[in-house]
Amino acid sequence: MKKYNIIKMCSQLLMAIAATLFSTNIIAQTCDFTVNNADATGGDTEYFVELDAAGNIANVTPGPGPITITGVAPGSVVEVLHLVYDSANPPTNVPPTVGADPTLIDGCTNDFLSARVLLECLCEEDEISATYVPGGGDMLMYFLIDPATGAILDANTTGNFGADEAVGDYFVQALSYDSANPPTTIPAVGGNISDFSADGCYNPDFLGSACCAQKIVCCGDCDTQPTVDLPCDDGNDCTVDDVEVVLDCDNTIVCTPCAGTLLDCATASATTTQPCEDGDPCTMGEMEVILTCDGSICEPCSGGVAPPTCADAGAFPRN
Repeated sequence: MKKYNIIKMCSQLLMAIAATLFSTNIIAQTCDFTVNNADATGGDTEYFVELDAAGNIANVTPGPGPITITGVAPGSVVEVLHLVYDSANPPTNVPPTVGADPTLIDGCTNDFLSARVLLECLCEEDEISATYVPGGGDMLMYFLIDPATGAILDANTTGNFGADEAVGDYFVQALSYDSANPPTTIPAVGGNISDFSADGCYNPDFLGSACCAQKIVCCGDCDTQPTVDLPCDDGNDCTVDDVEVVLDCDNTIVCTPCAGTLLDCATASATTTQPCEDGDPCTMGEMEVILTCDGSICEPCSGGVAPPTCADAGAFPRN
């Protein structure tokens, strides 16, 4: 029968992450996460390592954190490892580098490969669901947990918690244990993850690994979601009442670009009458009508009259 080593420090790791992992987006198109570990033990050098879809290192951030991971798209999962080791006795292949295989880091470290944190971005209407493949044990239980308090919100044997959770953060953790040597205390709904007795024969990554499912209000698209008209400036001086159409749930998503009503020469109060010069030196008093916003001509320069001449002398009063 396969036995498991119990890693007591994992419960400290989980609670440290749970206390400082949160979302910063409430209504958005992406999820933001902040992860910290204030209780690192086992060495003086630490890194947070993000993995890509192939399981290789995608990003490396020196500890102690916190680290912020932003712009995670709905339906995406980011996997984070927390590596700690003694700089006086480092393992191989450190410091970790982008593109490397983290499983090749070998030597004296914390059990970082068994303390994975999965950050999953979900829309509010999506199901929270997880699948865990245990390394042994004939019993399997999934727990839905409030990361801020450790309270157990739900538990089942399938890992599917449905889609009725509100916007916010949730942990999903899987307990695999041997029915012939079970933990003395297995938490129940309404209890707390800290109720776990951490004895018996169970998977050592139960307390050290978790999937954080973050639910956000996904706005969808302009064809299916409510929109709202907002005032704007289209940069054209010859338009008025500029408006753009945006999603009501996220005003940064533009459905119809900013545009206004175009002014023309027939628009009331849009023109200016001003003196001009028609180029004829024998006329005076010319006027033109322009579109005030850009100076374009509505009525060409005209209306000038010939100035008085000597022939008109009889028309002037004499002293």
